[in-house]
Amino acid sequence: MSLHLFTQNGDTFVFHPVTLQSARLSAKGDFPLWPSCTTLDLKGKTPAVPSAGTLVLMLTYACNMACRYCCQGEIPDTEQFELPEEIARKSIDWLISVSGNNPEVGLGFMGGEPFMKFQLMKSLTSYAREKTRKAGKSLKIGAMTNGLLLTDEIIDFIASNTMQLTVSFDGPLSVQNANRVLKDGTPSYEKIVPNLLRLTSRCPFVSVRPTVFADENLDEVFAECRRLGFRECRLATVSSSLLPDGIQNDESTATDALISHFTRQADRLIAASENRDKPAVSMIAFDAVFREAVKDVVIANDELRPPRRRWFSCGAGRSFLTVDVRGNIFPCPRFMALPAYCMGSVLDGTFEHGDLKKSLVLEGEECRECWARHLCGGGCIVEHVSGTGSMFRANQNTCRLRKSKYEQAIRVACSLDTPSLEFMMKYLRR
Repeated sequence: MSLHLFTQNGDTFVFHPVTLQSARLSAKGDFPLWPSCTTLDLKGKTPAVPSAGTLVLMLTYACNMACRYCCQGEIPDTEQFELPEEIARKSIDWLISVSGNNPEVGLGFMGGEPFMKFQLMKSLTSYAREKTRKAGKSLKIGAMTNGLLLTDEIIDFIASNTMQLTVSFDGPLSVQNANRVLKDGTPSYEKIVPNLLRLTSRCPFVSVRPTVFADENLDEVFAECRRLGFRECRLATVSSSLLPDGIQNDESTATDALISHFTRQADRLIAASENRDKPAVSMIAFDAVFREAVKDVVIANDELRPPRRRWFSCGAGRSFLTVDVRGNIFPCPRFMALPAYCMGSVLDGTFEHGDLKKSLVLEGEECRECWARHLCGGGCIVEHVSGTGSMFRANQNTCRLRKSKYEQAIRVACSLDTPSLEFMMKYLRR
C-alpha cells in the first residue's frame, strides 16, 4: 500500500495507510521517518463479531408530518403500522439474551414519529429497566423525533432518562418550511421551534440532524441549530432513496457542497487555533462529523498510542440492530426496505449475521486498496447498497466525501504547531 500524498494551498501532506500517521512535507520534500511497514498480515484475522449492544424498535410507521424526503419512502407497503407491545417485549428479552458480557445495552425508539406512541415508549422503558436490572446491566435509551410532539410531559421523560435524543430539523425557517411540512402542507418551523427551545433549555445534551440538499447554505443551517441550543449538529445529505419514486437528488452536487464545507471548516479551525480563539474552535466543534474526523487524525498521530484501525464504519448488523413491527431483525432502520437483509426474527429466535459480519476494509472491492480504509472503516453500507446494489461496491459520492473529510482533517492536524494543536484539542471536545 503506497503512501497517500495530496497538495493544497501550496503545501503537500502525506498519510501512512498502515500506521495512520500523517505529516506535512518540508520545503525540501523530506519524508518523515516512519516505520517501514507497508502491509498488515491479515490472514485469519477477520475481526470478531461483537455481542449485540443496541436495539432500535420501530414503534410505528405513522407520522404527523409530510416531509419532502423521508425514510418511510424506503419501507415497502405494509398493512401493519404499529409494533405490538408483546413483540416489543420479546425484542427486549432477545437483546438482553444476546448481549453477552456487555455491561450496558441500548434501546432506541424510531418511527414514523415515535412519540406518537409515547405511552408504549414509557411502558417499554420501564420493562427494559427492570429486565436489565435483573440481568446486572445498565440501560441507555434513545430516540429520533421531528420535535412536533414535545410536550412538557415528554420533555420531562427525556430529561429524567437522559435520553440520547436526536431531532430531525433542517435549520433556518426557509429551509425547514421547504423540506419539512405538516400533513396538511402547512409550514412546521413556527410550531416546532418553541418546542425545541423548551427542550434544549431542559436537556442540553440533545443533538440535531439536518438533512440538506445541495443548494442550502450550510453556515446558516449550523448557525440556526446553535441558536436553538443543541449540543451538536450531525449534518447529512439527502439520498435519492429518501425521495418519492422517480425523483432523484443530485447527490454529486450535494457531495461537492459538503466537500467545500469541510475545506472551509479546516481553514477556520487552523486560523482559530493559531489565534487562540476559543469561541471559534467551539463553534467548529459543533459540527460533529468534522470534529470527529479531526480528533481521529490527531489521536492517530500520537506516537505513544497504538494505531486504532477501523474495520467497520459503524455497528450496523453487528452491535447495532433494528426490529420492525413484525419482529424481523435488520442491520439498521434503513435496511427495512431491503428484505434480503433480514437477519432473523425475535419471535422464533433465528438470527444470522451473514455478510454483515464481513469487513469492507477486507472484502470491499474498492475499500481493500483505499488509503483511507482504516480511518473510514468502509463507509455506510446502506448507502453503498442504494448507490451500487451491493454493500461490497462503494457508493462513489460517499467515498469522495469521506476521503475529502479526512484529507482536511490531516491538513488541520499537520498545519498546527504543538501549542496550537493542544489548544485546539482542549476546546474541540464535546
